[in-house]
Amino acid sequence: MTNPGRLNGLVLAPGSTKLFVFAPGGLPAGLDTIEVAAIGPNGTKKTASTTIRYIEAGKELRLAQIPDVQFVVGNPLSGLNLNTFVLDRETHPDSVMQWSFGLIGTETSILIRIDQDSLLTAFSTNIDSAQIVLTARNVQEGVTGRDTVRIFAIDAPTVQLSPLPQLFIEAGSEDSSIVLNNFIPADLDFTPSSSNWTISNQRITLPFIEPAAPHLLRLGTVGNRVGADTLTLNVDLGAGFRATGQLIATVIEPISDNALELRIIPNPTNPEFITVIVLSRRQLESSPTVVFSFGTADSTVAVRQTEDDLDARGVLIWSGNVQIPAGASGTVSFAAQALTALGSDVNAAASISIATAAAGKAVALKHGSVELSLPSGAVVEETRIMLRASDGGPEGGAQEELTLKTSIGMYPTGLALGRPAILRTATSLEPADGVYRRQNFRWNYIDRPGGAVVVDRLGEYAILTDLVAPEIELVSVFAERSELRVRVADGGSGVRAEDVTLEVADQLIDAEPEAGDREGLFTWMMPADLLHSGGTANAVITASDRAGNSSVRSFEFSSAPLPKALELGDSYPNPFNPETTIPFIIPDHDGIGIGTSGNVRLVVYAVTGQVVRVLADDKIDPGRHRISWDGRDAAGFRVSSGLYLYGLETESQTITKRMTLLK
Repeated sequence: MTNPGRLNGLVLAPGSTKLFVFAPGGLPAGLDTIEVAAIGPNGTKKTASTTIRYIEAGKELRLAQIPDVQFVVGNPLSGLNLNTFVLDRETHPDSVMQWSFGLIGTETSILIRIDQDSLLTAFSTNIDSAQIVLTARNVQEGVTGRDTVRIFAIDAPTVQLSPLPQLFIEAGSEDSSIVLNNFIPADLDFTPSSSNWTISNQRITLPFIEPAAPHLLRLGTVGNRVGADTLTLNVDLGAGFRATGQLIATVIEPISDNALELRIIPNPTNPEFITVIVLSRRQLESSPTVVFSFGTADSTVAVRQTEDDLDARGVLIWSGNVQIPAGASGTVSFAAQALTALGSDVNAAASISIATAAAGKAVALKHGSVELSLPSGAVVEETRIMLRASDGGPEGGAQEELTLKTSIGMYPTGLALGRPAILRTATSLEPADGVYRRQNFRWNYIDRPGGAVVVDRLGEYAILTDLVAPEIELVSVFAERSELRVRVADGGSGVRAEDVTLEVADQLIDAEPEAGDREGLFTWMMPADLLHSGGTANAVITASDRAGNSSVRSFEFSSAPLPKALELGDSYPNPFNPETTIPFIIPDHDGIGIGTSGNVRLVVYAVTGQVVRVLADDKIDPGRHRISWDGRDAAGFRVSSGLYLYGLETESQTITKRMTLLK
């Protein structure tokens, strides 16, 4: 072994043919040629030489491990960019890289090629494999790197998609909840180059796949047809790879919750009988079957059709009657079942609680979230009491401002109780909820639910929600008598007089409801000390209903300046029954003849001059005032119809006017 001297040393490992070469640090790049001689046992000598190239530190060409690749027979392997496996591409840019390969082992039918862009491609018509050594060379630096790679030509595989959900679609609607690319298996041992989807086997559905990734599946229906499609989905993943799966789409008839409704109505005249009514909002294949259950006994209820024109009335109706055994107590249950004309199963159920009053004993009933407790003596012996509670509304529903939460029927309807009963509810309640009773086709507020609600009569009750605030309407403003008049309208829980207030210049004034204030009329007289000399003030009216909803309105109120003389206004209303209001004005200056006492009298006289009633006799401050007369004399008795006089009197002045009482 000959060492030319540039290398640090040559070492031939004892007992082996491995040659170790050591180069000193800092040695410039270059070539060394060494000669090796081998001497055989018989003294024969042979020599050979080789060239060793060494490079500067940091310019070695190192490769990342190149993975094995596979492609489908008959489909070429897409170009694999070999330059991407060069670890230091700044030192070894693509422009100076040159790749080659050498086959290891036996011949192969796979055609392998590396083009000038360093792209590895392969093609085969047979299943086969090949192992090659890939060599990367930096032609500028003369350094190389190598890696071994296996290439497989495989048969076209078909993998299963991830499980697809079962879909239920109402006829006439569309489903777009499936994103198909989400069902490509995540554990594939290759990266899909595409995802081209196809679908087949549709009969009663109309599938459409969005062409752009991630490929949304839109599934429609064909008319009113119902049934199931087992749809086959295929996706081309590129390079001959495919995936397939099945999706079951069931088209169902659009059945609403109230498609079949069952109502049970106790007979108002004979409590032994309950009327059963079945309503269908879909065409049925045949009459519904109704089963009546009480205790351990079940029986079928005979029903007959009383309405058969679905198109005109929007509902089909069947009715029948059930007799309840005497002295019965417990829960009576009903169940209705039918098939629609399209074959869909529809069901409905209803029940009612029954108790029969016994002498000296209280009666307790519970149905759903409602409890009714009647003390002993509330009803006569052997009276049959029924209780029904359900979500949703009774026939006719609630008023526009009210939303029905729970319907409560207590039978016999209209039965007056000898002693008050207690109604309790366990329904989840909101602040705007209330217990109402239906009277004269209108819901009337009774009390807040949740606690013990006292009822003195059986009938139709409900828990209703009132979320609508009262409306405040300005009716009139009378500046000459400092009067503001409004109407407060509420079609829900109602407004109490104490919950309507007026605030003027930080003064809170209670409302004064007019006689017969069912129309919500309220009147205020402005404070005399605020507006007696004329001016403008902002009047703020607040009205709250029993459910806690409030409305606020502001009005600008202008009062006329006080006159220079004593004034007596016309009473209103006039004629009147049973009450009228008399306005008058005390001027705001001295010398009007009130006298040293300062008293002002307001007196009602008969036409004969006889004093009927003294309404005021006191010192009255300047300002606008009003005093009401209720049609009674000084003794508190109501006077007869006719003409009466009323006079405003001071020590030096009297003003008299007329008014008429009509009964």
